[in-house]
Amino acid sequence: MSENEVALPKPYDSVAVGALLKDLESRDSMVRDRAWRSLAEYGNNVTNDLIKVLSSRNHNARLAAAKALRFIADESSSEALVNALEDENLMFAGLPAKP
Repeated sequence: MSENEVALPKPYDSVAVGALLKDLESRDSMVRDRAWRSLAEYGNNVTNDLIKVLSSRNHNARLAAAKALRFIADESSSEALVNALEDENLMFAGLPAKP
């Protein structure tokens, strides 16, 4: 793929997405990292799922969801991400630039 081509998102797979969303809650940071990066490959197909995770009680899941949404950059997640900035646990987490 050339630098100017845009990768199409993966087609939505409810079983795979469900498992990856569950992995966002893992205590293992490597599992969470793999999960949010894999979810990001689905692009805007998982935006709504990730927005729901932003209200999770699990801090690690919220942070991982915010990372995926940051990478996906779907305008429909803007409001949810702005609201997430009020979460002091995410405020200093240092969301990464796009990998």
